[in-house]
Amino acid sequence: MRIFSFVLFVSMAFYSCINAQSGKKVSFNFQQKEYDYYEYMKVGNPNGLLVLFDGGNGNAERLNYESKLPDSAAVHGLLTIAISYTESYLPEEEYVKIKACIDNAFARYKIQNKNLYIGGFSNGGSVAIRFTELLVQDSTSQILPKAIFAIDPPLDYIQMYKYCDREIARDCNIPGVDLGKAEAL
Repeated sequence: MRIFSFVLFVSMAFYSCINAQSGKKVSFNFQQKEYDYYEYMKVGNPNGLLVLFDGGNGNAERLNYESKLPDSAAVHGLLTIAISYTESYLPEEEYVKIKACIDNAFARYKIQNKNLYIGGFSNGGSVAIRFTELLVQDSTSQILPKAIFAIDPPLDYIQMYKYCDREIARDCNIPGVDLGKAEAL
């Protein structure tokens, strides 16, 4: 049984390493700053762009562990990019970064119709919604998403604060089971 468990673990680790390499890091300069994003499922002549934000630690490299959306998007002719971002609040500097990444992908692949779809998981969903709000408010923006989605986003910050307060007070004392408290801190 132990040998089977070890083989399974090694196989999963190997698969994860292969999976993580399927995203290609794209770096570029904009207004004297270097930005990057990860490109998934390259499409020959994309007819649109799907922008995804990962949940958890916001690491765009991990997207293949989270979802198969890039595969589905490619079937429909959409290029998928993932942008790393970890905070709930979206300051102007980060808005500019995300917009620059989207503009870069549109220009890089000569996507003429500017079909844009934005989504995210957990905190990434909050970022997708807030970024879209800022796009709508930005009178200089030439793009607006055709659709947005958020999977399990923390949008009610008052309830989130109360949840964190409860988890800290609960102080779970079961060894190795402090997920609620660890997340709340």
